[in-house]
Amino acid sequence: MQDSFYSNVVPFSSAEGVVQVARQKFVVYPTLKQQRYADLDLFRQQVEESKAGLHHQPYTSRKKHTARYKGAFFGLAFLFFLFTVVTMAIPSAVGCGFLFSSCTVLKSIIVTISTTLSLASFLMALSLKAEKEAIVSLVRKARTHLAAIRARKQIRMGIRGSFPLFGKHRHAAMGLRQAYQEMLDGINDRAEETLHLVHRIATAETLPAQEKEDLLNQAIEELHDKLQHMIHGFRHHSVS
Repeated sequence: MQDSFYSNVVPFSSAEGVVQVARQKFVVYPTLKQQRYADLDLFRQQVEESKAGLHHQPYTSRKKHTARYKGAFFGLAFLFFLFTVVTMAIPSAVGCGFLFSSCTVLKSIIVTISTTLSLASFLMALSLKAEKEAIVSLVRKARTHLAAIRARKQIRMGIRGSFPLFGKHRHAAMGLRQAYQEMLDGINDRAEETLHLVHRIATAETLPAQEKEDLLNQAIEELHDKLQHMIHGFRHHSVS
């Protein structure tokens, strides 16, 4: 028994022994992981097949957040409008002429400011759309991810690559800058295409509400996949 146990032990005296042990661990670990998290993997598979995950419903998940913001801006618009009405209805105070040269001018300034704020809040509430906010959020995340990848590439290039003056470092830095700008332009183009598409879907009168929601989810999910593909290409793009 003891001999059979030690016969399976790989000696660590050589690099080949370490590699063999590492391979054994990586062969056994996925099997243990699959057994331990079998129920979780099954649930994850069911979510993917039913398209019930939040990443499959970007428009649906954004609707509640947008509704809250719209409610907040409508509330601000109502408060500013109410303040305007109250200001116009209140008669001039007794001490107003003592503190200010003209009460009428002061009330006019207050009414103008509150009316402007009320109108701006109302227009902001009307402009908020769940599909547009979902697209803007995806584009913002893609740009942030792209900038982080560019920063890591510049770090790997070193100081000479960050401040190129001549030679291959200058060529590499210019190539990285050009690739980064092309990625930004591509992100903007894909976002514009999706914005036009979701606008046509949202304004289509012949589509029922549920079908519109499904199409909007698919259009935004398609944009997400396109942006991820572009980011993956930029990550593995060589500028040397």
